[in-house]
Amino acid sequence: MKTVRRTLASLLSLLMVLSCCTVLFPVFAGAEGISFGWGPTWLDVDENGVWQENKTVPEAERFDYQYAAKYENGNYYFGLKYTGKLTGTADSYGNGSGTNLRLWVRNPATGYVSYNYFFDVSWNGTSFVTCLKRNTDAAGNTAAPVYGYDAESYPYTVNWAQTETGAEIELIVPDTVIGAGYETRAIFSVSNNDAKNYCLHSNNNDNAPASKWYAGDVVIIDEADFFEILGNTVSVDKNNSCYGDTQIPADESYGTVSYESDEENLYIRVRYHGDLATNGEKYGSGNGAFVRIWFRDPDRMVDSQFKSYDYFLDVEYTPDGTRTLFKTNTKNGGANKPEETYGYAAEKPYTVEGIVNEESADGYKWEVRITMPISVISANGRWQFQPTLGFWGEHPDKSGNPVTGYSSRTFGNNVAPYTEWVEASALPALPQWGNDILTGDITKINVNLGSKWLDKLVCDKVANYSGLLNDGVTAADGGVFSYGAPWYSYYINGEFTTLADPANHLGRATFDLGSSKPVSEIAMQIAPANGASSIKVYASLNNVNWLEIGELTYKGSDFAIETINLVLEKEIEARYFKVEMVTTGMHFAVSEIMIYQYTETPYPGYFTEVDNPKFSELDNIARAEGTGVTYNNVDADGTKYSGDVVDGVTGPAEYSGTWRGFKQGGNVVFDFGTTVENIGSVDIFTWPANKSGIVKPERIAVEASIDGVNWFTAYETTDFSADKWNSKDDIVLKETIRFDKLLAGRYVRVTVSGGWVFVSEIQVNAHTEVADVVNLSHTYLYDPTSANVITYGMGEKLGDVSGEKRLQWWNLAACEYDPATGTFKVVEIRKGTGGDEEDFRDMVIPAFGFVLGAHKDQSPALAQFINGLNLGDTVYLYGVDLTENTAKALDRACVRKTAIAGETPVSAPVSILKTLSGYAGGDITIWIPFTKDGTTYNTALDIRKALYPDDTKDRDYAWYSVIIVDAAGKVTEVLTSRRGKNIVIPDGGFAIGAHSDSAEALAVIENANIGDRVYLYGLNPAENAGKSGALENAYFGVLHRHTMNVHVIPATCTEDGYTYEDCVCGHRTANHDIVPATGHDIEGQEVLVLDPTCGVGGYSYQICKKCNEKIKVEGSETQPTGKHHYTATAYEADAMFKLLVCDVCGESYVGNAAGEKAVMLGVSHHNTYNWGSEGFGIALITGEAGKKVSEVQKNYNANFAGYVVERIGDHYVATSFVKSGAHELVLPESGFILVVLPTHPKYGQYFGNGELLGNYIMPTFVGSNGFGGAFALDIASDPSLTNWFYALPAEEVTRVESLGAKVNTVTKSLRFGATFTKSESKVVSLGMLLIPEEKLGENVLDIAYAQANALVANVCAMRIENYVDGQAFDDYETVTFTVTVNGLEGHEDVIICARPYVVYENGFVEYGRLLKRSYNGVLNPKEETPVSPAG
Repeated sequence: MKTVRRTLASLLSLLMVLSCCTVLFPVFAGAEGISFGWGPTWLDVDENGVWQENKTVPEAERFDYQYAAKYENGNYYFGLKYTGKLTGTADSYGNGSGTNLRLWVRNPATGYVSYNYFFDVSWNGTSFVTCLKRNTDAAGNTAAPVYGYDAESYPYTVNWAQTETGAEIELIVPDTVIGAGYETRAIFSVSNNDAKNYCLHSNNNDNAPASKWYAGDVVIIDEADFFEILGNTVSVDKNNSCYGDTQIPADESYGTVSYESDEENLYIRVRYHGDLATNGEKYGSGNGAFVRIWFRDPDRMVDSQFKSYDYFLDVEYTPDGTRTLFKTNTKNGGANKPEETYGYAAEKPYTVEGIVNEESADGYKWEVRITMPISVISANGRWQFQPTLGFWGEHPDKSGNPVTGYSSRTFGNNVAPYTEWVEASALPALPQWGNDILTGDITKINVNLGSKWLDKLVCDKVANYSGLLNDGVTAADGGVFSYGAPWYSYYINGEFTTLADPANHLGRATFDLGSSKPVSEIAMQIAPANGASSIKVYASLNNVNWLEIGELTYKGSDFAIETINLVLEKEIEARYFKVEMVTTGMHFAVSEIMIYQYTETPYPGYFTEVDNPKFSELDNIARAEGTGVTYNNVDADGTKYSGDVVDGVTGPAEYSGTWRGFKQGGNVVFDFGTTVENIGSVDIFTWPANKSGIVKPERIAVEASIDGVNWFTAYETTDFSADKWNSKDDIVLKETIRFDKLLAGRYVRVTVSGGWVFVSEIQVNAHTEVADVVNLSHTYLYDPTSANVITYGMGEKLGDVSGEKRLQWWNLAACEYDPATGTFKVVEIRKGTGGDEEDFRDMVIPAFGFVLGAHKDQSPALAQFINGLNLGDTVYLYGVDLTENTAKALDRACVRKTAIAGETPVSAPVSILKTLSGYAGGDITIWIPFTKDGTTYNTALDIRKALYPDDTKDRDYAWYSVIIVDAAGKVTEVLTSRRGKNIVIPDGGFAIGAHSDSAEALAVIENANIGDRVYLYGLNPAENAGKSGALENAYFGVLHRHTMNVHVIPATCTEDGYTYEDCVCGHRTANHDIVPATGHDIEGQEVLVLDPTCGVGGYSYQICKKCNEKIKVEGSETQPTGKHHYTATAYEADAMFKLLVCDVCGESYVGNAAGEKAVMLGVSHHNTYNWGSEGFGIALITGEAGKKVSEVQKNYNANFAGYVVERIGDHYVATSFVKSGAHELVLPESGFILVVLPTHPKYGQYFGNGELLGNYIMPTFVGSNGFGGAFALDIASDPSLTNWFYALPAEEVTRVESLGAKVNTVTKSLRFGATFTKSESKVVSLGMLLIPEEKLGENVLDIAYAQANALVANVCAMRIENYVDGQAFDDYETVTFTVTVNGLEGHEDVIICARPYVVYENGFVEYGRLLKRSYNGVLNPKEETPVSPAG
């Protein structure tokens, strides 16, 4: 047994001083101390060191400490661990009056002889307080307050903890508070209250650095660290040539120039060793210390007018600081002409820092640091520079004659590059080797595709051999060479050549990738019978400096095409790549040069992490200018069925040239020219005629690729069993494939494979989110937060839908279909006030229209939208089936006042009418009975003959489908046989017929039901009776209202009988007119016995004479044997979870290896809103790490509880919980969030107090929806849609047991205890969390909460009582540890919450039960607060 005791000496102070310490973010960490998460290296200062003024300090007054300092990510970190007594009171504290840390900080470059700032952190009897002062005297000590002890807030943080032996202090200071110099140093001075003010300094000095800085300081930032990027250094000393024939005295070193570059900037550091003298008040070139940097762009030197430099930068020393001037050479013939671009006072695109440093160790007196954007000095990333250093003074020339004025020095040359550029100069860096190349299962991305080929040469003699080497087009390896494309020939024959250097038979191909890429392999496809003595590969950052990276080995096959490659050992990071080949013959033919980047992700084409927006504007990039289209295995161009699938023509369903016949493996490849990362859907228009050889597809697939070589399958199906694919109707079928995540790729390949599949159009749509939509949540839900669209299929009036609800709190807008425009118009608006007299149930739902409805206050988006409507306004509806006749949730539906580009809005099943009594292919006609000359014409044939007496042809309408409509507008007959039957029309009625070529109207007619209502638009039957001819702006629609059929179900022995009604459309009423069950008849029947099984009891029974059912004999039941034999099978998703199935009876459940059953959590929503009622389950939130729940789905709010579930090792683990405010939870790097109302009738029991914290969570989707896409499922109506998640505690629930609490009446303290049982896993820390109950509130006390709330004391066990020498922590089977809270006098009734925990090496945390105890509660047990069930 091991016992660890710690003391929380001043948790009481937490209760008294929290309000005044919030600006310091204090950490009350008790005996555990501060975590110091920045990895400090501690230095010791012990009591035997040098005390201030060399005092002799009594033993009782001595103390010691450890200190540390660090600079990281823009912050200074200072740490102190003090061992000694704490002195100071509320009236007397600070330096000389109590325990005090004074932290002196100095930046030597500022020229201050002592310090720049000091911080005081002082004990006032109950807590540490702080102040900051600044030295305003560079030559001495004048401390001016910056932040006093009583400041309202501080820009830096002080964390402190009182420990058993003293205190710990941590300062975190942003560099914006005291500056980030290239050197920063610190000295710690710690003192205690005494008449003599005993003080120990960290540099072991007998004086503080108040008026003079002393050696032995701690260096936090060192100059080498600050400018470590500079890797190239050139000295300028007496051995250099001098400008103007002057020379530098032998004892002087003039300076050094260091430089480095990356893709964006050139970095230059000059350390100047000369005198900082000036010619009076004149400065700069010829008059004082200065640095001039000459720049040129090598590409511009091709122009003979630029023979020397393009720009120069002057950096000039003045007594008041450094100033700069930048000039551009505007020479246009004649002499160089420097003109000012950025003057001394101008805002500049570059940065220059000048640092005077008279005391530097290596003798330099002035340091100049330049960061020059390459874009300022070069248009293409190529540059050169030369420095000149100058000073004022008198020095002899090389002959010993005195030269008065200045002596300047160029780097490597005795002249400046003013009139002619001197080639010795600094150049950009070479590419750098990077990581080892990836191996194993990798993807190669050819980053050379679409690059710029910079040096292609053309020769008429080989015009047929002018293919591109970076277009991805190759021949077949091992195949026979064929002349022409895709080959490019490096050719030489006399004066005709494509070689870069014909004299040396040198061919070259240089490629610009656009930006640096990590490259692992270079490959090249070569024709047979070629010759090359060498093929070398080079890389460059700037197309100036080249690094040879390897050589391609060519065997020179005489027979077959081959691809040769160079696989590097490490990645080379470069923008430019060059292949140089020395040819040995007339031709050297190459088809492609591939430059490969190896990657694991992204895939060759891939789904991004971005969810496909619910509503998007669609851009059909398949038709975009520049998109390449390539057909494979389809009908050839010029044949009858060789239509263009990107011409915008989607039909009609007839034998025409608009269709392209796709065969087995038929596909089309789209090349967008660059990678597109927001591909959201693909639309394919087909005609599965299933006749004349035209068939439905056998396979549809969508693939994406970045390089056109490696493909990623985004969608694939071989299931074409749905009715739409098997109809022989002549209808153009639009198949939309919508991705849950946005797809990325430069290439998209769409395969429509089959015997002979007709495709008229393929659209590849880039999705851009439309933000200003009004989402619709339901067709009808009487809930204040719902946004409703009540369809015409649900009833004639709102009362048919709402029942007793008067909807007086709702805003409503009725929208009627306008067939002439194909849109919906607002025809009625009602705005509720909640008045008792209001009743909106009489509002009519327009035929083929809908009513928008929302609570006027609690569904603000839709309510405000309705408020903004006026009669006659046009609205566009998306994602709603207007024939829907039941109330349901909507997944993707919205309404807008403007259309969404590319999206098809909802329209009504209304069709155009073309003629009165017409007869022609594709016709849609209406026959209206009429009387003329005493004769009534009421059959279609008679009507036509009466209207067209000269037409003698026998027209029997055999190719028409017809509906017959009575005078009331109702369908009395639907004729679809097309057998030429004459059509008899009722008095006052009419008939409408559609020719078989009119697919849209044909569908309206053939889907009609007897009793449906027919509406005519733009046509009055009475006014058009007896007329014939063409119609304009005339339309018809068939509106279905339920025609109910009565079904009577008789009662059985056990089931009640009942009556219900249904419609041919599938609508069904609830059961009514219930007839009680008749009961069984077993009189005189033999008694038989059924034996029990492991899971089912046995019983005696008799056979019913009526129904032959087995009827149990009452009281005969026997218990199951209970002898289940379960076999456990691990789930693939998480091996800890087992499916346990009884081998005898088949009973099964999900649990762990110990047989404990898992909690089943039903998920019904993903990234959409959940109402928290019984009909819905838990909501699953996934998405981009770092996003809040509210950013994924805005409707979640403070009412919801939630768990964050993270992937830890092989498991998902519930790592944190909030009882409310789940909308603020942040998505983890790997995992998800579960959200539900804590009042949920089924699942609220697990979301009350973090009941599942620490549980393993396994998502198992038994329904049709996985993590992809947003969904909202009514699992009450269809439980099979439920996505089940299982939760299990670890097989051992916890190894930490809370023991309770005890009191010490002498010290007025309260001690909490806990026991830890040894685990197989390695323990990182063991401890206890403490906080007053009033501060904890409804929160869950765990480490996550402790890290987010500085009020929690996190006490780690750190010492073993009764330690056995040589025995390690892991040697103990159990460990008991306690934490004591002292100083409770006057606070005996304060309830303190304590919770023990253990942290394992894998990051998992186990907790004991939460204890809530007060001093008096433990002293008098009847007042004790019970143990919380949380844990």
